[in-house]
Amino acid sequence: MNNKVLAIIPARGGSKGIPRKNIRPFLGKPLIEYSIKLALSCKEIDKVIVTTDDEEIAEISKNAGAEVPFIRPENLAQDDTPTLPALRHAINFLEEKEEIYDNIILLEPTAPLRTKELIQKTIKKIKEDNVETVVSTVPYNIDFSDILKKDESDYLHPFLDVETTIRRQDTKNIHLMDASIYAVKRDILMDENLIMLNPYKENPNLKTKTVLSNPKLSCEIDDEEQWEYAEYLYKKYKNIIEKGEEETD
Repeated sequence: MNNKVLAIIPARGGSKGIPRKNIRPFLGKPLIEYSIKLALSCKEIDKVIVTTDDEEIAEISKNAGAEVPFIRPENLAQDDTPTLPALRHAINFLEEKEEIYDNIILLEPTAPLRTKELIQKTIKKIKEDNVETVVSTVPYNIDFSDILKKDESDYLHPFLDVETTIRRQDTKNIHLMDASIYAVKRDILMDENLIMLNPYKENPNLKTKTVLSNPKLSCEIDDEEQWEYAEYLYKKYKNIIEKGEEETD
């Protein structure tokens, strides 16, 4: 085991919700540049690459300091292409050149508010022997007794029988994945039995731990409204994001 860390930033050219969003100016700089620059600032990361099918994205990424060792094949850059095959393609490409990394960090460009500290905590945790994947989350307070469903006659009923289906004490430590960062050990990533990185029912035995994102900065950009909100949050909490300093009101 070499414990080396590879950061992979996936960026398709054909985004539909916000056209060309990965290189659209976010507060004056291409969106993808925020993830690249942050990854490059972490000495714990040994290599930063962008996997893209788009020549313009590739050029912008190189100018920002990332490596773009290949142009992703078209069949791995469709709207319905999962992230996992694209990651495996990148690993296979590098390993054919005898570049081996034991720990893979996935940084989506659509989460530009993540911090260096979050990445460092993730890397520390993925290197633990008893961990296979790490996901960023925020605490999520929810009272299942308040969740209702409407029947065909327009009457409301409890969605769950909380007393029998879910013990009330089990609702106190719920976490919501926020897509800021994912990490996975190389051997787990390349295991054909792995269907997705997340600890869903498809991966019931996946040893996953969490790193807690700052709830103030938990924001993923998928539409115009989220884009505007992310820019607002970045300006408001710039000191936290860029310098690790608490904001002053």
